[in-house]
Amino acid sequence: MEPELIEAALGLELRDGELVADTVDGEACVFLAGLYRSEQSIAERIGQLSRRHPPWPAIDADRAIPWVEGRTGLALAPSQATALRRAVAAKVPVIRLTEVFRQAAASRIITSAHYINRGQMPELAAAEGSDFFFVPAEEPEDAVRKLLAVVSTRIPARFELDPVRDVQVLCPMNRGGLGARALNIELQRMLNPPGPERVERFGWTFGPGDKVMQVASDYERDVFNGDLGIVIAIDTAEGALTVSFDGRAVEYGFGELNELVLAYATTIHKAQGSEYPAVVIPLATQHYVMLARNLLYTGVTRGKQLVVIVGQPKALAMAVRNNGARRRWTKLCECLRPSQRGQPSSRHSGPAPRQDGERFSGSGLNDRFKA
Repeated sequence: MEPELIEAALGLELRDGELVADTVDGEACVFLAGLYRSEQSIAERIGQLSRRHPPWPAIDADRAIPWVEGRTGLALAPSQATALRRAVAAKVPVIRLTEVFRQAAASRIITSAHYINRGQMPELAAAEGSDFFFVPAEEPEDAVRKLLAVVSTRIPARFELDPVRDVQVLCPMNRGGLGARALNIELQRMLNPPGPERVERFGWTFGPGDKVMQVASDYERDVFNGDLGIVIAIDTAEGALTVSFDGRAVEYGFGELNELVLAYATTIHKAQGSEYPAVVIPLATQHYVMLARNLLYTGVTRGKQLVVIVGQPKALAMAVRNNGARRRWTKLCECLRPSQRGQPSSRHSGPAPRQDGERFSGSGLNDRFKA
């Protein structure tokens, strides 16, 4: 796309107030106006809290902690008690959890997630009673075969979990033989083969019993991006398909099925904020552009009872080592600095002027603005 066209579009959005131009650590950036205002509002509220007395009466932690331990029957570790003392004494408490306590130490999901977060390889050797497993597969075709067996046979037999409702395959990306799209087709063929009662629309085949995901928020139907459901009926005469979302039936016309995709497999990105009884994650070097520590950590921590990684040890090591998370372009830290509180913002509605007073040119656009 021509830089001049991008520049013109930015100028229009800035003029209409949809975007805000400002700087982060001296670098010119463009912000969505709503996110920009939200950051300012958060900074202002935190600043107000820091200047006021805490909204609770004074608490004597040395007396309160033994009382809480007695009422709950729990004995806090020294570091937990220290965290509580800091929380009740601070106006705006900030506490980072770094220690795994005995209640969670038995879960290899949690310990493996901590290893990954620290850039260390998790323990891959199988252990009796474990809730975290690694199934090696060097070739993509072998990985697909093993993943299908794990989801359809091994997990249901050993852990008594339903392969459709309880098991979620989470992929680093959509494309490729081990991507979400290809695996959805294979898993559908294995778990719920299309029968005579089916509808084909927008590149998918849907039938009763299929696991589907809503991919666009629909406020009229009260279903939202990422919601999972099960197809429960297809009426070819009426041209309608019905999905059960947590027991609530929602009807779609056949022409509206672009809002749904098969969801036996989905991307880790789509699963952020969700949890599932069992998670199966395919990992291969074909995913190399997405193999990153934070993505793997997110995938592993989606599993509540069981996590199984299927794939190449090399791909797992690549993900664990890669801490190249993209910088988050946020002005919140600057807004929280004491010198910035109460100061007028430097934002402006038009394109940022150069040092010499000229507007930015198309050739300098990429250097001056970070979207």
